[in-house]
Amino acid sequence: MGSESQASVPSARRRSIMLFRRARTVLVAVGVFWLWMLFFSASAVASLFDRPFYAMMALYALGALTLISLLVAPVALSYLLMNRPPKPASSAARPSGPARLALLVEQLRSGAAARSIRPQRPAGPVQPGAPARPETGPRTHEPHRSVRSDLAPVIKMIPRRVKDSGSALGSRAAAKWRDLAS
Repeated sequence: MGSESQASVPSARRRSIMLFRRARTVLVAVGVFWLWMLFFSASAVASLFDRPFYAMMALYALGALTLISLLVAPVALSYLLMNRPPKPASSAARPSGPARLALLVEQLRSGAAARSIRPQRPAGPVQPGAPARPETGPRTHEPHRSVRSDLAPVIKMIPRRVKDSGSALGSRAAAKWRDLAS
């Protein structure tokens, strides 16, 4: 019960990467807003001057969004800097320029060759009465996966007692409706 909910909580590394990506997205959105303000907002507001109320509302909205973006941008920048993912240790030894391109092409070619030749998995112990699996040949099906393994992490975080009580709650509600109907 407790271990299951603890196991589905994202690790600190995954949470840090998620915060980094969110901060990067917010900074990009603020940048796009400021570019729009710089190049296109004047014509948008000028087109509203035939109706002064709409022009006033647009100017108010742009002023409010400008102040909000000035507050959000430093916060997002600090999250971006604090949650920066670590560089891989092999990044110092990576080739650059044409040597890197040649290395990537070679990796792609070897990856295509490795995918065409599938490694065979060793056969497990044969149970009595079960047909033996052949030692060679591709597997015809994936091993059984639970339904929970395909769910989103947020849904996985639902405690088991709450999830199991859902059917009981449904049957109790149905019984109550039957009582009210009679």
